[in-house]
This record gives sequence, C-alpha cells and structure tokens, in this order.
Amino acid sequence: MQLSDVPSPVSGVPEVPVCSSSTDALSKHKDFVVSLRSWAIKENVTHTALSALLKILKVSTFDSSSLPSDARTLLATPRDTQRAPVVSSMVPGQYCHFGLQKSLQNALSKAHYEGSHVSLAFNIDGLPISKSSTMQLWPIQCMIHEDRRIPPFVVGIFAGPGKPASANEFLNKLVSDLQQLLSQGMIFYGHLIDVSLKCFVLDAPARSFVFQIKGHTGYSGCPKCTAEGTYRNSRLSFPTTSSTLRTDDSFRRQIDSDHHRSTSVITSLPIDCVTSAPQEYMHLLCLGITKKLLNAWLSGPLNIRLGPAKRRQFSHLNVLLAPYVPKEFARKPRSLSEADRWKATEFRLLLLYSGPLVLRPVLAPSLYRNFMALHCATYILSNASLCQQHLDYAESLLQHFVKGFAKLYGSDQVSYNIHCLLHLGNDVRKHGPLDTFSAFPFENNMQFLKRLLKSHKTPLAQLYNRLKERDGEICFACGAPNPTADHAARCKPRCKLCNRAHATGTEGCTNKYKVPFVVTQRRWESRNAASMFSSQDFPQLPPQQQNKAHLSKRGRSRSRKRDKSRRQSASRGRSTDGKRSENMNYNHNQQRPGNVINGAKAVNPQGANRNPLNHVAEAMDNTIQSLRNENDQLKRCIAEQRAQMQEMNAKLNQLINAQQQQQQQKVTPTPPLSPSQSQPRSPTPTENNTNSAMEVQVPVTTEANSAEPETTDVARTSEPAPKKRALEYSRERRVNARLDSLEERQDRLEQTMKANYETLSQVIKATNDRLDATNARLDTLVTPVHGMQSTIQGIQTKLDALIHALTASGLITQQAFTQPQ
Repeated sequence: MQLSDVPSPVSGVPEVPVCSSSTDALSKHKDFVVSLRSWAIKENVTHTALSALLKILKVSTFDSSSLPSDARTLLATPRDTQRAPVVSSMVPGQYCHFGLQKSLQNALSKAHYEGSHVSLAFNIDGLPISKSSTMQLWPIQCMIHEDRRIPPFVVGIFAGPGKPASANEFLNKLVSDLQQLLSQGMIFYGHLIDVSLKCFVLDAPARSFVFQIKGHTGYSGCPKCTAEGTYRNSRLSFPTTSSTLRTDDSFRRQIDSDHHRSTSVITSLPIDCVTSAPQEYMHLLCLGITKKLLNAWLSGPLNIRLGPAKRRQFSHLNVLLAPYVPKEFARKPRSLSEADRWKATEFRLLLLYSGPLVLRPVLAPSLYRNFMALHCATYILSNASLCQQHLDYAESLLQHFVKGFAKLYGSDQVSYNIHCLLHLGNDVRKHGPLDTFSAFPFENNMQFLKRLLKSHKTPLAQLYNRLKERDGEICFACGAPNPTADHAARCKPRCKLCNRAHATGTEGCTNKYKVPFVVTQRRWESRNAASMFSSQDFPQLPPQQQNKAHLSKRGRSRSRKRDKSRRQSASRGRSTDGKRSENMNYNHNQQRPGNVINGAKAVNPQGANRNPLNHVAEAMDNTIQSLRNENDQLKRCIAEQRAQMQEMNAKLNQLINAQQQQQQQKVTPTPPLSPSQSQPRSPTPTENNTNSAMEVQVPVTTEANSAEPETTDVARTSEPAPKKRALEYSRERRVNARLDSLEERQDRLEQTMKANYETLSQVIKATNDRLDATNARLDTLVTPVHGMQSTIQGIQTKLDALIHALTASGLITQQAFTQPQ
C-alpha cells in the first residue's frame, strides 16, 4: 500500500480557486473548510443542520465558490449506499462488510504504528437500537492488542429484527479475511506485518452463538470443562469443582456431543477453539457475580438479607464516597434505591475499590470474608505485575470463594458464572490481566455507534456513511485534525509526562507510573458536594473542632526532630516560643461548604489541605469516645446501686432476726414431762433455791433446737399446763407444714413424670410413623424389583429356548456356551 492510496479526508470538497491578489486568503479559506468539516464530524452535527449553516455562510463575506452548498459534499458522504456491493441480504435482515484488512490499515495509519506484528481481539454482541421495536445491530468489532490507544473499529455490521439466523453465514466473510491475514500477513507502507488472532471477547450467549455450543442454561454448558449441571429448586446449578478440561482436539472432534449444537465456521481457523474464547470479567464478575451478591444482600433469604438499618448505612456510605471519586471512574457511586439501574462500571467500583470499605460495617463476618476472597483474587488478576507472581494464590482464593459461596448462599445458587470462576485463572495465564480481554472498550464503542444513528430507518446505510466520513479525521499520535497522506513523515508527538518524542502514556514512557495524574472536580460535582455538605444528613463537625488544635495532642515523630536545617511543617502552626499553638485557627476548606476539596488539592505536595474524610472520622471517634464515657458512668451508677441494695438487705435480715428473737422470748417452749416426774414432791430448801435460779435463767430456744430443749427436769415440773399445750401445737404445725411441702413436691414430680411420658409417647409415635413410611417406601421399591426379576427370568427362558433351537439346527455348537460371558 502506497501513501497515495490513503483516502483524502476532504475528498469531494471543491478546491478553492487560486486568487492572484492574495495567497493568504486561499490558505485561510481552505483551513476554514477543513476546520468546519472536523467540527461537524466531532460534534455529530446532522446533515440538515450543517446544510443550513453552509447556506448562511455562503451569503456572508465568504466567496460563494469557497464553500459547498450541501453537507454531503463537505463531508464526502458516499452515494448510493443501498446499491453498493458492501450491503448484502442476510436472513432476517442485511449485512454490511467493511473489510478487515482495509479497516486495519486505516487504524494503523492513524496511530503511526511502527511494529512488525499485531494481534487482534474480536467482539460480537447484540445492540438494540430502539425500545419500541425489535430492530437490533450485531457489529463485529476488532481491537489491536499492541496499541490500546486505538479504539475498536468495525469490520462488519448486521441489522435486522433479530440476530442472524445462521452464525456461519454471518461470520463467513470475517473468517475468509482472517485466513488470508493469518497465512500471508499484511503489507503496510512497504513493510510486512504479521497478524495473529489473540482471542474472541464474548459473553455467554454470544459464545454459544459463535461457536455453536450449549449456552449458560444447558446442562453441559461449561465451555472449559465437562462438568454437568443439575436442576434443583427451579434453577440450574453447577458443581463447585472443575471436571476434565476440554481441549482443542476434543472440541473439533466433538467428543462431548451434548456440548455441541453444530459445527462452527471458526474451526477452520488455525486457533485453539477452547482457549481463544476466555471468560471476560465485565459480564462474568461485574454484571454477573457482583450483581448476584448485591441482589442476595437486598432480597435474599433472611439469614443473608440486610435489614433496613444496614441498607441505609450501606447506601449512605456509598453516596458519601461520590464526591471523592476521581475522573478516571466513568460513574460515581449511587444509592441502593437505584441498584436496578447500576452499570457495569459501578459494580466494578464496588468490587475492586469501595466494597471493602462500605461493606465491612454492614455484612456479617462470614459474608464479608467471602466477599474479600473474591475482591483479593480479582485485584490480583487485574494487576499486570501481581497476576504473574501470585496467580496460583488467586486461583486458590477463587476456589475458596466458590466453596464458601455454596455453604453460605446454598449449593443451588452455584450458577454458571460462579462455576466459571474456577477457570478464570487459566485465561489470565494464557492472555494476561483481566483488562487485556475485557469487553469494556467494545461496549463503549457500541454506544458510539448507536449515537451515530439519526433515525431507525436504514441503519446500515447511516452507519456506513458516518464511518466513512470519519476516516482520517484525527491523528492518534499528535492529535492533529484531518491528517494528510504525508502527515506521518512530519508528525512529532510530544509526551506530556516525560517531554519526549512519543505519544503520551505509551509503553516506552519512563514516567508513566511515576508522575501522578492530578485531576480536578467538575463544577457540577463541586455544587453537588457542597449541597451534600450543607445538608442535615451529612455529619458536620462542631465549630470548635474545625481548627488545628486537635493536632497538638499528637506527639512528634522520631524523624521530625527539632533541627533548624529542616523547614517548618506547613501543616502545624507554632507560636513564638516554639511550642505548639493550642488555639490556632486556619482557613480549612471544610469550614465553608462551597470550597470542597477536589482531587488536585488532595494531592497537594505542601500538605496544607487534607481530606475531609479525616475530620469525619475524627468526629465519629469523638462520638464513640463520648458514648464510651457515658457507658462507664452508667456502670459506676449501677455498681453503687447494687452496693446500696446489699446494705439494705443486710439491715433487713438483722431486723427479721431481732423480731424472731423477741417472739421466741414471749413463748418459751415446754417439753412433755417424763413418768418419773409426774408425782409431785416437796422440794428441799436447796432445791428451792436451785429451782428459782433455773426459772430465771431459762435459755431462749430457736426453731433449730426447739425439738430438744436443754432444760433440767426440775424446770419441766415447774412449767404450767398452757405452755405444754402451746409447745404441742407448734410441733403439730411444723409437722403439718413439712407434710404439705412433701405432698407438693410429690405432686410436682408426678406432673413432671406425666409430661415426660407424654413427650416420650409422641417421640415413639413419630418414630413409628417414620418407620411405617420407610417400610411403605421399601415396599414400593421392592415391587418393581420383583417385576424386573420375573422379566429377567422370562428373558432367560426365551434365550435358553433360542440357544437350544440354534444348537438343534446345527448353526452353533454347545461349546460356544461352556464359558459364561
């Protein structure tokens, strides 16, 4: 291919006539035409609006011959697209093939590619263009693996009310172009470039369509191993371990017939049909597993589902991070009320970045550890350096996650995506990190194709014209608009990181991973953040805590000694005497809601500004400390009340004992007289003195020793009869009370035994019922066995008769049946 063969970006635009009076006017008019064309293509201006603008400009100060009258002339729009040979009929719609070699040469010429080898990745997926009709597009997109700056380009597009009826007819032209490029290579500016096929980036339905295999709803649907699913609880579940791995030879020979539906035209290419279609993580991890986990946490079983308070906390933490997410992320975190409308990038943000932070105070420890296993494995596999060093560890983490998922969420929840995680490590081992074979760039380009359509009528013609108008629009190396044929010789891109002669962010840049990309917030993000800080839901710091006085409580680190050779820290103020300022206020951005810290200020090398999240965390710490102090005070109050209660109980016991002693002193127990003491006799003077003394010194007996009083026989004879009767009555009451307590205890024991007997009877009855059911089930199983035995005996009888007949006829001999088979 020569440089003259490259199509001119302004072909079809009439040349401005050379004016003999001024050459500068000619140059200005030509530059204006080129700039106007670039503006119309970049802003996706419709032909009607552009034609109206041209008519206005023609009546202005410009010469009427310097501008075309119609937008199609300015943009060099192809004519008669419907009758062109590029559009062909294909059931149930039409197909337009752009050509792989021509599209590849155009993409490489824009990027000034200087290598000698390119590897291509293809994506095929459906794109609905309207919600009110079934019309959809099936573009075949290609991407160059060696230069990720080049966006995906279109090789062919199908448009119709459904997907193509025949996948082989749809892929026939692509396979023909690939066979030629893979065998012969491509001539590019006089150099031979080797072309290889890296992979097909497909989701599960597209993989089933392209390779003619069972999909994710089939029992033999796993594309990597021969594991078969089982149907349980109205869903198809797969095992938690991998089975025999599929190979290219077994795939081409179709050894597993249940896995194949037909023979794909892809098998005619010299590739490995199993490893060339890896599991891309946009549909597998982001839209598949992460979305499944979130749905389980929001609407799953009760042992997994989050409560209302946890949901509000999860949503609040997720929205709280939105103002601090940099521009590198396409979407900001949203509330859980919009979880049904989350995109793949939002699930990726939760899985790789914000999930470990916002899910820790929300999930149960077992669920959080299971999620962290998936997070760590995905982070390792998506990192270019870590995936080579810790690939085996990432595979073990994925296996641990799959087994833990089956235990926590149920084995019937192990779906196609969960099982395919077991094979993700092999795909990374073959093709590199996850981002090298993800569908994110292809999905972004599909939205670009959808925006090119102005109406739903003739979508193929519109896409063909718009893509042809954009050929040669911009140089990918230096950014020059409308590069000419000789632009590659004089193009000198300048890197913004290392200031060398190459494009910014290429592989050879030495400062690619050293210089941080400092970004700032958009204005609408700053306004939203300011409104959030000013709302009542956002935690505000007290005014007395919005200064730097709290920093004085921290001690000086060992590395920051009082050395005059080092400058003062810009983050801590000092007084004139060298001590830390206790009441020094400074103008922090957190004090004014309008000045929210953005990305550029967060990485300020002077360290003057800090992230407001630190102050939020400090406010939360202060709240927690105040709650702890209040808890300690409550504990002390409870201890004091307990001591007072114990003291009151001791005093109450003393009063009860004193009252009992007084009652026992009023009623002195009198034991019955013995027979020897029943006859009265006249006491002697000595005995009179002794008796008087004994009567005065009668000890006060308690209930413990009242049964056997320690009085002398002389005192017993002197007690009057009423005391004897009172003693007998007290003994009878005690005996009756003891008998009543024993009867109550016996009643309780009888009731307990009765209850135990009833429970045991119920258990025995339930066991008998289960035994009866088991016996009935065994009877139902034994009956078919008896029938089978009778059938086998009948077959054996018929076989013996047949053998006897054959032996009698002489067709076979009896010796053939001497050894049983």
